Amino acid sequence: MMVIDYVKIVALTLCLWAGISLNSQAQTPEIDSLERRALNIEDDTNAVIILNRLTWKLRDINLNKALRYGKRSLAITQKLQYQRKYSEILSFLGIIYRNMGDYGSAFEYYHRALKMAEKNNQIIQQAYAHNNIGEIFKFQKRYDEAEKHMKNAIKMFLKINNKRGEAYGYLRLGEALQDQQKYAEALEAFFTTKKIRESMPNKPSIDVPLNRIGVVYSQQAKYKEALDYLNQALEINVKENNLRAISGMQNDIAQVYLMQNKYMKAIEYAKKGLTGATPINAKPIMQKSTQVLNEAFAGLQNYPRAYQYQKQYRALTQQLLNEENARRIQALQSNYQVEKKQAELDLKSKENELLKKEKAENQLRQELVYALLGGLGLTLILILVLIRNNRQKQKTNSLLQTKNQEIAVKNEQLTESEHKERTQAQKLQAANNHLQEAQEQLTNALEKEQKSREELQNAHEALKNTQSQMIQSEKMAALGQLIAGIAHEINTPLGAIRSSIESVSSALRDTLFKFPQLTQELSSEEFDIFMELLESSFAQTTVLSLKEKKVLRRALSDKLKEAGIEDVRKASDVMVHLRAHENYEKFLVLLKHSQSSLILNTANKLSNILRGTQNIELATQKAHKIIFALKSYAHRNPEEAKVEGNVKDGIETVLTLYHNHLKQGIHLEREYDTEIPNIWCYPDELNQVWTNLLHNALQAMDFKGDLTISIHTKQQKLWVGIADSGTGIPEDIIGKIFDPFFTTKPAGEGSGLGLDIVRKIVQKHGGDIEVESTLNVGTTFMVWLPLASTFETQEVIS
Repeated sequence: MMVIDYVKIVALTLCLWAGISLNSQAQTPEIDSLERRALNIEDDTNAVIILNRLTWKLRDINLNKALRYGKRSLAITQKLQYQRKYSEILSFLGIIYRNMGDYGSAFEYYHRALKMAEKNNQIIQQAYAHNNIGEIFKFQKRYDEAEKHMKNAIKMFLKINNKRGEAYGYLRLGEALQDQQKYAEALEAFFTTKKIRESMPNKPSIDVPLNRIGVVYSQQAKYKEALDYLNQALEINVKENNLRAISGMQNDIAQVYLMQNKYMKAIEYAKKGLTGATPINAKPIMQKSTQVLNEAFAGLQNYPRAYQYQKQYRALTQQLLNEENARRIQALQSNYQVEKKQAELDLKSKENELLKKEKAENQLRQELVYALLGGLGLTLILILVLIRNNRQKQKTNSLLQTKNQEIAVKNEQLTESEHKERTQAQKLQAANNHLQEAQEQLTNALEKEQKSREELQNAHEALKNTQSQMIQSEKMAALGQLIAGIAHEINTPLGAIRSSIESVSSALRDTLFKFPQLTQELSSEEFDIFMELLESSFAQTTVLSLKEKKVLRRALSDKLKEAGIEDVRKASDVMVHLRAHENYEKFLVLLKHSQSSLILNTANKLSNILRGTQNIELATQKAHKIIFALKSYAHRNPEEAKVEGNVKDGIETVLTLYHNHLKQGIHLEREYDTEIPNIWCYPDELNQVWTNLLHNALQAMDFKGDLTISIHTKQQKLWVGIADSGTGIPEDIIGKIFDPFFTTKPAGEGSGLGLDIVRKIVQKHGGDIEVESTLNVGTTFMVWLPLASTFETQEVIS
């Protein structure tokens, strides 16, 4: 069954290689037809539909063509104000920029699509825009915002019963959960995507959920299941000739082989992924290909090729995750929130103005009613007065004049009140203008502050990168100083292995020819005694000096002579070599045998074979220890995240690398606590600290003297002391040794950065470093590291 599976994989690989090599620019008949129609088409709504379809079909085949058709469709859509397709083409352009790795432009188009969909009340386009925006936040590792947008998208798709969109939403949500290493939740989301698509009538492709499931299994070290799902997904995309997806999935398969240390298979698939992604300018896929190739060639110790791909990987990473993209995304997000808030304020202001206007109109109506009622009452009184007493006309006229005067006074008061209200309104307008000016000044100040913060952040990032490069350079410089000693340490066990192999080979060849003759010469009882002689020899592990062997042979020769053994010299020599001299009486029957020479020679050869294999095993263990220490020292954590590590293991790794220097004239004392707890740290950077301090100590003693290394737990901290018996540090310079570029070594022998880097690394861990020194007595460096650190310590900005 395994052979059949292997043949299927090989056949599929050959098909993929041929397909990508011969048809890297292949297109479907539908795309060819759409391109012919797009050549001579008028700028109308039909053109928008054709160009949108063409843009979508080319999104994974030819990104440059897709972008050109998409921009043309957007221009026609804006010209015609074709609202129904406006949000759709903006989303398509965002997806193309996403595939190119330009996340800033992608985020801009997704936000424009969301605003246009909200304006036109297009729920399906709103859902797709939320899902796409969530993916960009996922790339920026802003997972809370990513999940918020993705879950909003799923709710919208469920509301309108859009199964295709719902599956798409669960797919993106699973990717965000996978990035956070929430593998169980991620698998649940991917299997939900697969189940939804399989239940749909038109049966859309399930290649993507199959691929994502395979990747999660690989991250859980379930390599067989991972390759099964990844190959199913790859086979589907080969049938559909989806070049971008093929390249991405080949990278995922290469990553699985890399995780199993199958470097040649990893290189094979990663090269195919890079070959397929380069013509379509799919930078994220190219980035992943170069990363796998770098690690695979490094695993094969082909460091020139590894360095070549590492440079390509760094260049692509810089393009994809540059600070400009992050700033553009943050600025667009802020602008969107500000515009939304401003729209709410404008709406509220208009509502307040309408309420004020309505209130004023009501008040005016009330005053008119009162005035009308007053006028009617006055007229009625005048009529009654005229009817009752015509003779009181004069008196009534006088009263009427008085009333008219009162009305005039009220009119003047009303005019004066209106003037005061108009003046108050002007003052309010002036205050409003002043407030707007203050708001503009505040906005300008905030923009300047934001710009200063960004410049400070850029300077901080540049400083961090420079510091990291300095640490790595110092680390490699120290490794270069050690390399000759390490080579000698490795050559010593290799020489022992070679010598032992030659001895074992010679003895084994001779024994194989003579052992059948020996079995024929010996009786069953004699053969049992012979095997007891061998077992006695194999059980002995003590090493005798030449002087001890000589004394034992002389004493045994006398005893063998008394026992009547003929060739006493040879017999005593072999018996001492086999460590059988103490119980020689058991084996006299073999020594007196007619074939005693054959018996002794065979026993001696078999003993030599056993000791040779023991020597090979010891030499192999020593070489493995040196290589493991060298690999641990040279390792660099790419994630820039703290891990749980043991300080003792790191110090022992460095001591292993310095073994050739230590054994010359150094007396090493270890003073370790019985229980040394693990701490959260950057192990490779701490190894640089121990390397610098140990190297300085050895140089101070001229590689001859007493070196004491102590590890203790004190006051909830881990205390590491490195003491030497060197010449000490003068008082006038001991306060300067941690300053950058300060050195007492001759020009060209020291950069003056070693102790400065040591202090920065210790401070980065939230610890401290001290030094005590006495002239002509020695120096002690003391490093304090926190034990109960469960969070990332704030990095020091120097």
